[in-house]
Amino acid sequence: MITLLVVYLVKLVFFKSHLYLESQEVIKNTSLALIIAISYMQIEAVVSVILANVMFINDLHNKREQRDIDDQV
Repeated sequence: MITLLVVYLVKLVFFKSHLYLESQEVIKNTSLALIIAISYMQIEAVVSVILANVMFINDLHNKREQRDIDDQV
């Protein structure tokens, strides 16, 4: 969230500058690469959380089944 605010502030300040106009293509390519990298990290984190939740549910199910078997014996 803070990164997004910083990016908008930097864009606002440097949008009309000579440096931005000269290296506009490099800045766009770098921004695209940064967006792709951050998106990949976020997807990886979400998948990790989903897998942890599935493993937790499986463990909980196995413990419940084991308890039911022990109660029947």
